Amino acid sequence: MSKILKMSFILALAVGCSPSQNSIDLSTPAVQNILSQPFPEYAAKLRIAQQIAASCDRYDFNMDMQVALSAARPDTANGRLIEFRQVRGVELAKDVETRSFQAKHGVVVGVDNLCAAGDREVAEQTGISAFLQAS
Repeated sequence: MSKILKMSFILALAVGCSPSQNSIDLSTPAVQNILSQPFPEYAAKLRIAQQIAASCDRYDFNMDMQVALSAARPDTANGRLIEFRQVRGVELAKDVETRSFQAKHGVVVGVDNLCAAGDREVAEQTGISAFLQAS
């Protein structure tokens, strides 16, 4: 049964929708913040949200939100970059965004527990918080 559910989820992603995408609210300030970002910054914030979720048991990464945002963004198609040349910009943005995040919160991503930083991002309704959900 689990294999069937996994295949259904993969099929849903392949056609550009998620099983619970209808329940995703794209009008929140955090979501509007992340939608307004150029793709490299969007990808960088998404990566930091993944790192927060991996480091802090209070947060999970909201995959449904990622799927919904990928579908809503004009510069993505089914979660893939339309222009491959943006890859270099994404790598630079990830570096800059990570350094900025670390300076803002006084943490080292990949080393420190990021729960307090995640709490602050959620309270401020930043673009990073759009990808976080309470565990």
